[in-house]
Amino acid sequence: MHNIKPSSDSTSSVSKSNLAVTCGKCHPGANKRFTTGSVHVATEQKEDPLLYWISYIYVLLISTIIGGMVLHNLLDFYRKSKRKLMIRRGLETEEHFGHTLYVRMTLAERIQHASLLTSFFTLVVTGFMLRYPEAFWVVTIRNLNAGIFDLRGLLHRAAAIVLVVASFYHLYYIFFTERGKQLLKDLMPRWNDVTDALAVLKYNFGFSKTKPKFGRFSYIEKSEYWALVWGNLVMWQPG
Repeated sequence: MHNIKPSSDSTSSVSKSNLAVTCGKCHPGANKRFTTGSVHVATEQKEDPLLYWISYIYVLLISTIIGGMVLHNLLDFYRKSKRKLMIRRGLETEEHFGHTLYVRMTLAERIQHASLLTSFFTLVVTGFMLRYPEAFWVVTIRNLNAGIFDLRGLLHRAAAIVLVVASFYHLYYIFFTERGKQLLKDLMPRWNDVTDALAVLKYNFGFSKTKPKFGRFSYIEKSEYWALVWGNLVMWQPG
């Protein structure tokens, strides 16, 4: 017997009063609030083509950007390590500059940066924990503490509040303060960012001995900033 009953039956597993228990079998820590949202969203192309392609492109962009950043940083680390070794052996000379530290952002800008970055990644991690509860890293975290999903929900909501407040303040800052307007201007992509990226690749692969000099922000910081912007826009879409 399959014990299939309508949701109007109080003894049914999909009855409103029993949903938290039913959902909790796959989503540990699920409560009544959890059951009010849409969890099993259709992502099949035939069922909802628009949602399917949005989901597909979003995952593709995340994979490409994160994969590209990891590869870029590994190459950069390899080139720096190789250069330091050459300097120790006396095969290359170390460049000396007038200063080793330049302050690019004020304290207020650093607080904005930290708030947006921390809250964004907290939302990503806690959101993926709910969306993919059976992923190996989610299971590992959940096994550490039976009540970890209660903490996940609290962290997710707290991060959402921080992100909203920080985002609105950042918008005010870049559009209505002189310092903020200059920050936005300096972060705008330019053609030399493309040529700088190619020059860095040539340098890291050993095809060039000279590493390009950058302005206030290089293509790396600009890529990170605009990736955070589009990530926020996607995250703010109603789902």
